[in-house]
Amino acid sequence: MYAKFRPLLNLSHWHILLDQHIPHKQLRRLWNKHLARLGYIQAYRRNQEGYHRQGFKVRSELLEKWPAHKQRAAYFAGRSSRWSQPNTVDIHALRNVQNVVAYVVKYMSKNGASRNIEGRIWGCNDTLKNLSPLVVPDCPQLEQVLAQAVHEGQAEKLVGEGFTFYRCQTRSILQQWHQDAHTMFVDHWSAEAQALTSWQRAPAVPDPPPLPTTCRQRLCTFANRYRGLTVA
Repeated sequence: MYAKFRPLLNLSHWHILLDQHIPHKQLRRLWNKHLARLGYIQAYRRNQEGYHRQGFKVRSELLEKWPAHKQRAAYFAGRSSRWSQPNTVDIHALRNVQNVVAYVVKYMSKNGASRNIEGRIWGCNDTLKNLSPLVVPDCPQLEQVLAQAVHEGQAEKLVGEGFTFYRCQTRSILQQWHQDAHTMFVDHWSAEAQALTSWQRAPAVPDPPPLPTTCRQRLCTFANRYRGLTVA
């Protein structure tokens, strides 16, 4: 998965989420090689040589996140390479992220208009595109539960182009709709995750028969198809 940004400094960068180890030094050299063809490395060199023309100079505006001793180390490393290998690649392991879902949603749900970018700003590989969505029959009761959760501050509603996203505690919200709903969601996405890790697609679910008219009967039909559950 990836997302493109252009923050206050007007410098484009990408956030990319991968499921395998990446040799960061080799990737940085390759990426800088392409940036040099576009003139970015040469511009970076001129900027650094001009800023440090009288020797090392601390960037005070960055001290909160980049302490002086690390700035000094970066200065000597940059000078030794004639400012030809800037740290254009920053890789972090997900084991240090407590909530991976929240981390990804944070970037994917940002307003594209604020990024000042034309064209596609996020996407994913073909395997993720082919995941089977969990299709839930239209149910006014579920809509009411979600609307109430948003009203009470238990959920956040994000509306994008062609989708509506609710950020909330899934288990508690779904169990307010029906006690077995959360189990159905977990079962479905667990099967999809298994398909991803085994590089095999989950078998297609046959088209359901026409749904009953009432919301309660629709939920019964939906539950029975996945786990043989019944609604008392």
